[in-house]
Amino acid sequence: MEDLIFLSAQEVIDIQRETLPQGAVVDIDKLEGALGRVANHHHYKLCDDIFELAAVYLISIAKAHAFADANKRTAFITCASFLQANGQALRESFFLVKLTVMVAEDRVDINQAAFLLRLLADYYYKSVFGDDDDLPADERECLLYNLTVFTITADIVGVGELIAVANSLMDDAELDEMANQIVAGYRNPE
Repeated sequence: MEDLIFLSAQEVIDIQRETLPQGAVVDIDKLEGALGRVANHHHYKLCDDIFELAAVYLISIAKAHAFADANKRTAFITCASFLQANGQALRESFFLVKLTVMVAEDRVDINQAAFLLRLLADYYYKSVFGDDDDLPADERECLLYNLTVFTITADIVGVGELIAVANSLMDDAELDEMANQIVAGYRNPE
């Protein structure tokens, strides 16, 4: 595999400052600790899976509380930036907000978050069909297409648990409410 592109602490701080124009207090030790978890996962677990590493970015930064505000938003944008820097783009989707809430609420682990990121990047569909030209525009239908391809091509071990977490992403009313509150806050900042 080609060398992976990792984000520096300064790049994450810049991402956070772009999401929160008034600036924010940064606890650099907490941020470096979160980024250290990504580096450790890569080096000590010999992990080159960009979706798994992106999940570690998402979880570690969201949980580190290195910033006075916008930790979840910064975690998500950092995760998406890491994926994009390494050749994978996430499709714009409300499910990404819900995934970030699931992370913040400890409803998913690293492997589950990586699986959901793969679904939301159309990874499974593209791995079989080569592109995403025929995917439906509706984000729920698109997720179901990817989930179907996953179930057809996947190793049976652990499939049930991953399908359950995908169903939670799609159908959990409490997650919907929390994600809607976050989106409303972005649209109507105080």
